[in-house]
Amino acid sequence: MKRIALAALFALAVPAAASADSWKEPRPMPPQAAPQYRADDLRDVRDLDRLLARYDEAARLRDRRALARVEERILAAIDGELFEARQALQRCGTAAGHGRADRVDARRAEQARLEVRRLSELRAEFAGLQGRFGWRAVERKHAVTAEVIRVARADLPFQPWSQSATAWNDHR
Repeated sequence: MKRIALAALFALAVPAAASADSWKEPRPMPPQAAPQYRADDLRDVRDLDRLLARYDEAARLRDRRALARVEERILAAIDGELFEARQALQRCGTAAGHGRADRVDARRAEQARLEVRRLSELRAEFAGLQGRFGWRAVERKHAVTAEVIRVARADLPFQPWSQSATAWNDHR
């Protein structure tokens, strides 16, 4: 009887001891961006969403004066995103080593370069269309603004708690 109890105790103790190994512990989370940057980026995305909604409303009403005002604000917001992307590129610097951290820095620098290039292209396209109010120009400016929003959202870390499931236009 003692042998069975001892065998059962041993059988239960071995898996518990194995699960206490340090190599099975979860790895620490990588450092995240400072909360102020995330809050600023989130605010920028929300502002761009609101500007796009105002632009759509002005386009629906065919109010050229309101369209021109919103276009100026959208262009200023694109300039702000471009400035932030250039700052991120400067923060990345150049990676000269061969270690893992240098490869990560090189990848971040490459992503920042692509973001600067894409935002520059979008800004040039929007500036070229500014002041035109034909339906094709209005639709293209809408598409450019939506693409800027997509690029700005790509900078945000995944935050499931910040995504509302109520409606597509819950910013109003």
